[in-house]
Amino acid sequence: MITIKEHSTLKAAAKYTGQIKGVTHGLYNYPAPFSPYFASAAIETFTTPGELVLDPFMGGGTSIIAARVLGRRAVGFDINPLAYFVARSKSRRLSRQQVSSIQEWSNHV
Repeated sequence: MITIKEHSTLKAAAKYTGQIKGVTHGLYNYPAPFSPYFASAAIETFTTPGELVLDPFMGGGTSIIAARVLGRRAVGFDINPLAYFVARSKSRRLSRQQVSSIQEWSNHV
């Protein structure tokens, strides 16, 4: 059973029509975008930190990213090889060395 506040949060997230922004949404414009606001609201409402989120049609990985940001474990599948590549690229954890290299590179650009 969800609370009135959770219901309101889910409803507002589902109706959001503004520009979609998210942790990694700017990396690639997937042809069927899914709101990170709604994904986050649903994951936060129906799961608790540490639980597993399954997305059998992960597309660009929006729900996978939202789950990880919210402290959930996540597994996703997609029949489309491009979707798999995009989601894997967006959700891959970088080492400190990799982050440092990227920051150094961006300072030169």
